[in-house]
Amino acid sequence: MAWQRLVVHELDLDLLTGHNIFKFDLNYIARRAQVLKLPQFFELGRMKGRYTAIKTTDSQSKAFGHNQFHYLPMTGRMQMDIYQVMTKQHKLSSYKLDSLAKHFLGMQKDDVSPKQIFEFQVKDAFHRGIVAKYCAKDCELVYRLIERLDILPQFLEMSKVTGVTMNDLNTRGQQIKVFTQIVREARASDFVIPDMRASPTSRDDVQYQGAFVLPPQRGIYHEPIATLDFASLYPSIIRGDNLSYETLVQNECEIDKDTPVSCIQVDHGAIWDAEITIVKGSNRCVGALDDVHFVKLMSMVEPGMKIVFGTSKKTDPVVGPIYQVKSAGGTAIELVDPIHHVERELTVKRIKLLKEYTYKYVQHVEGILPRICKNLLTARKKAKKEMALTDDPIKKGLLNGKQLALKVSCNSVYGFTGASKGMLPCLPIASSVTAIGQQMIKTTSQTVQENFNATVIYGDTDSVMVNFHCGEGPEALKKALELGQKAAKLVTSKFKPPNELEFEKVYMPYILYNKKRYAGQMYTSPDKPDKIDVKGLQVVRRDNSELQRDLMKNLIKTMVKAVTQDELICMNNGTSKLDVVKSRISDLVRSYNQDLVQGNFPLEKYVISQSISKKGYEKTNAAGFKSAALGHVKLAERMEKREPGTGPVAGDRVHYIIVKEAPHLSHIKNRTIDGVTYAAKDWPPRHERCEDPAYVREKNLTVDLAYYLENQLKNPVTSLLEPVYDKSEELFLEAERNLKSKLSGNLMLTSFFSPRQTAAVRSKVDVKVDDGKKEKIKGCASGGTRVMEDFFQKKRKPDNTKEICS
Repeated sequence: MAWQRLVVHELDLDLLTGHNIFKFDLNYIARRAQVLKLPQFFELGRMKGRYTAIKTTDSQSKAFGHNQFHYLPMTGRMQMDIYQVMTKQHKLSSYKLDSLAKHFLGMQKDDVSPKQIFEFQVKDAFHRGIVAKYCAKDCELVYRLIERLDILPQFLEMSKVTGVTMNDLNTRGQQIKVFTQIVREARASDFVIPDMRASPTSRDDVQYQGAFVLPPQRGIYHEPIATLDFASLYPSIIRGDNLSYETLVQNECEIDKDTPVSCIQVDHGAIWDAEITIVKGSNRCVGALDDVHFVKLMSMVEPGMKIVFGTSKKTDPVVGPIYQVKSAGGTAIELVDPIHHVERELTVKRIKLLKEYTYKYVQHVEGILPRICKNLLTARKKAKKEMALTDDPIKKGLLNGKQLALKVSCNSVYGFTGASKGMLPCLPIASSVTAIGQQMIKTTSQTVQENFNATVIYGDTDSVMVNFHCGEGPEALKKALELGQKAAKLVTSKFKPPNELEFEKVYMPYILYNKKRYAGQMYTSPDKPDKIDVKGLQVVRRDNSELQRDLMKNLIKTMVKAVTQDELICMNNGTSKLDVVKSRISDLVRSYNQDLVQGNFPLEKYVISQSISKKGYEKTNAAGFKSAALGHVKLAERMEKREPGTGPVAGDRVHYIIVKEAPHLSHIKNRTIDGVTYAAKDWPPRHERCEDPAYVREKNLTVDLAYYLENQLKNPVTSLLEPVYDKSEELFLEAERNLKSKLSGNLMLTSFFSPRQTAAVRSKVDVKVDDGKKEKIKGCASGGTRVMEDFFQKKRKPDNTKEICS
């Protein structure tokens, strides 16, 4: 009751905040009040006499998995959970308060465990003071995070822009924000909103064709690669073509023929239905080529009808592009355009028959969705302009929060119309947006290549990567920056306003792996590089160890760092830039391998984190997640058993280290778990060897170095080096031998030397050793010498030595 008096009477709070309060604290306090039979506790709002019980809501999304929230409705008071805010706004490996404080503030929590809190509380005044200080420090960290990151201004501005309460902003997604704005605009325009959930195009099994992707020309580029981006592409398409619910022509008979009405027509707004299977002469769901022979496939389709299918067979490693195809009768076909590229994991999925739709939109009256996008984008430009003119940090923070809120809200409009299970779905609008976007990307690619003798090496959704063939070096960089500006201006002139193609950056060097996967040294001016930009690669994934992320970051820096003339000279005549890059890579990888084998990394480097999702598991336990043979899920169950009430729950990220032991299985004699018997070499199974880092340290468990060498270093590194390094797996052979020898109690001689020394010894170059002379070994890329024994089996005097670049 003291807490209730503090909230309601002493402070009369406007905002209640904390860390993870929607998952633990509020629910714990409410349950405790119920156990103690204190109904007056629940009078927490500003309306006297109104009692509210704890409210529980469930949320499921692809981005955030399954989450369950508990909050106490308080009339007149806002609530904010900093944990939920951070999971939505930042991609971090851990969202614990201590981790957030270290990352953003350079501070940390007091070191008091949940178990100690209960012990100290009943001990004496001194120890209760430790608990009080611990709680006060937690409150201070939450407040400082809100202040440092301008969280409150962002929420207030988002709430004002969208008309959504702060409580809903915490616990609900983007749908409610867009819907509220539509309701507001519809009311102002005297429109009634229909219930479109019953529409045939709103069923779960109906989809629409997504964004267009130009197949990437993979490889490493030392010449400048320019990037051309459309500014707010989908909102601009909605505005430029007036796409909205009420401008969509449902029935042409409804148009008054005597009234001049201008309409646009959107072709190839493709929608397909995964369930229908109809006889020849109509749409039919067909398989990929590994299911249906090509001739049979064509016989299923009437001449002139269009289908899509993969071009490769089941035995091929990667399914090729999916083409849109026309049957010309019999077995004759006509390839149209590649519309998608399928990765390996999609080979078993059914490929559906496209059904062409044509939609018309009225143009003479501005629609509700264009008006919403226009207002949001105009307000954002105004906020950014005001932010640039002010020096007041508080005002700048408020304005930054406002412009971020406006950006997020505007970009959500397109997705809102395409959510078949959403609040107001309209797939014709969503498919029209992507269809227009596809055509714009194609037009951009064609215009640039025809007018600038350039090559578009990749295009995805709203941007294209262009090689203007300017050569290499500083002058080529300047020319690419100039041509990028000209190309953007020319392409923009071909589209309706407010569509605008912008040019902002050039990459040099640039490594293109696959769609949405690339890295490069980014330039916005010819003076100096801005940063190394990385998209879609392992380095930015949170579910890998810091050990792997560090190596991947350093490898990318090594690959995109410009090769100097001195490096080429230090190598041999005829050495290419690629040879220099390979030499750098070899030194770096072998250095990490050696440190791993020798156990030089701190324990924190081995920590891996994964989130628990309720969906897909078979059995739900009391902690709220489901059991499965997944390491982090098994660990979460063990943590809950060790300290009930403190284990991870569904939606949380679990941090663990792969160790060699499994102490909790010591009582099992027959190597059988959950009905599965394991071979001796597979015991204990890996999913039972995931352990909490604190428990690993406490019990002095042994890290499974072989697992980390194979899965956290070798596998991702060989994938990363694919464009630049053939047979990169050979970089790990020595480390594998050394680790095997170490585990058996025998160390190889080369493990005592630096990676460069070892590489020099292994190179077996023909070195002539004369008395009184010291000669550098061929292939060393840097200066400096180190004297060591001659490991080459040559005839020489006992005191003769040679110099090796180190």
